[in-house]
Amino acid sequence: MSPVSNPVSNVGQWGGKGLAGAAASLAVVAFAVTRLFGSPSLTSLEQQSVPLDVALRNDKPTMIEFYANW
Repeated sequence: MSPVSNPVSNVGQWGGKGLAGAAASLAVVAFAVTRLFGSPSLTSLEQQSVPLDVALRNDKPTMIEFYANW
């Protein structure tokens, strides 16, 4: 009778390290993209957003974000 192998333990020696390296690389790329192409300013986001009274009356889920512009 052969022992039952555990699929979780068969990930391999570099499985976790490879995943961590890929996540770190992806974070660096995401950071670089936002710096190179710029992220929207709070003013532009405010101008594009639906007014609060309209958002509360339109029977759709609404996310309200509070921020300080300073």
